[in-house]
Amino acid sequence: MYMKRTLSVLAASAIIITATSISHAAPSAKQQAVYSASASFIKEYKLDKSELAPPLLYDLNNDGKDEVILTTAKYEITDSDLYIGVYSLANGKKITVRHDQDTNGIPAQIRRVKNKTYKNCIALSTHGTTGFEAFGVEVLTLRNNKLTNVASFEAEGEGENNFVIDLNKDGYHEFAALEVESGIGADRLGFSGAANNITFRWDEAKKKYIQYGPDGIREDQRKPVGTLTTKQALDILIEAYKVEMSFDKPQSLKKIEAAMKPYFSHNFIYEFQGSLRPSSNGYSPTYMETDDFSSLMPSYNTKQKLTLKFNSDKTIAISSQNVEVQGEEGFVSTTAITTLVKTKYGWRIDSFDY
Repeated sequence: MYMKRTLSVLAASAIIITATSISHAAPSAKQQAVYSASASFIKEYKLDKSELAPPLLYDLNNDGKDEVILTTAKYEITDSDLYIGVYSLANGKKITVRHDQDTNGIPAQIRRVKNKTYKNCIALSTHGTTGFEAFGVEVLTLRNNKLTNVASFEAEGEGENNFVIDLNKDGYHEFAALEVESGIGADRLGFSGAANNITFRWDEAKKKYIQYGPDGIREDQRKPVGTLTTKQALDILIEAYKVEMSFDKPQSLKKIEAAMKPYFSHNFIYEFQGSLRPSSNGYSPTYMETDDFSSLMPSYNTKQKLTLKFNSDKTIAISSQNVEVQGEEGFVSTTAITTLVKTKYGWRIDSFDY
């Protein structure tokens, strides 16, 4: 009985070992092609295995069959030049290789991209190494067995999280990036400027990616900002006050910034956020919880005369109006003086005083 049980255990073990060996036996044809392509790529271009990003299987020439894409673009600072190799997944043989010399030290990465005109493409992005620096994108496809640039653009930074996005959920991709706004309206920040979220969207007629601002307007159709009128100034001042009064419940900094951007400069928003009181549910202005109204805009009156004075180049407007403001002992009459500045995206409130 003991012998039979032992033989049964040995037989079962043999079956398990055999099955395990079979499952880890010869690699598939695809795996073998990837191994062969990687080995050839490393040997021909004298690369170290550690310099390669994980292989990408993708139908880059849109023939219904994947290719093997090998690259040294790893989104990190490396000592090697940039190589992008495209190999056959059928036999592991080279189709084409691109070599960019003197690119060591520049972080780069490759992402799959769906383009409405050229279908399957890859995006090669390169990045500055510190702060706001050049963020460049080349969109490449495989044509006649050559990597072909079908579009390219540059920005001052890549978008938050994922820079390849599908804005309208149509299966084709756009790019999220950053634009640095400096100078007037952002000159009190104490660093290089304020970052605006912008996008690059494909124009099928022009066969290029067009930049769109944070307001959703395409840059090649943006109209110049005109001289501020009294009516426009009053509209901005009244709406800005409504925005500040809407923060009656704690909100995230991101939501507060989004609500303020159409009316306030980067300077104002940055300083306003610095005065907020944190809580477990978000942030609240001091004027909603205390008698400190120093960050609350004056409540302007559309029936009261508003005076505007401009600087010499009409990029700064000083508005003034007699108003009533909340003080420690109730409302008091005073003159509200608000500075508005002319930015790329319109006139914005930069500061106010009494």
